[in-house]
Amino acid sequence: MRAVAYTTTAWAFDDLMPHNSPSRLHDLRLNFRYDHKLYAKNLNAYRKAWNDAQTATLSRLSQIGKKDKQAGQIMFRAIGDGSRQKLAEHIFEGFQEEAKGVDKVAIRYAMRLEYPN
Repeated sequence: MRAVAYTTTAWAFDDLMPHNSPSRLHDLRLNFRYDHKLYAKNLNAYRKAWNDAQTATLSRLSQIGKKDKQAGQIMFRAIGDGSRQKLAEHIFEGFQEEAKGVDKVAIRYAMRLEYPN
């Protein structure tokens, strides 16, 4: 979810594409600090999931860009009232509508983070 929100926000504002979420990497490090093999395994899975989500998001955004990238960017910027943070939060809110249980808690946590964290 963070990859989608941060990639979309970066695209809308012509920012550099985030390669991961610093806070998520920190969470992984804390969760697996005593088991380096498990940390490496989870880190690789996290990076793959991030890259896959980012690639899929950029593919969808490129469809908008084929028609009129600038208009698409203006639309997304307007959704966030010109704020990167607000745009990312709106994207997380969209995920929250479909989420259940633990996922809702994770989304609420992600919404409190500063973009792109």
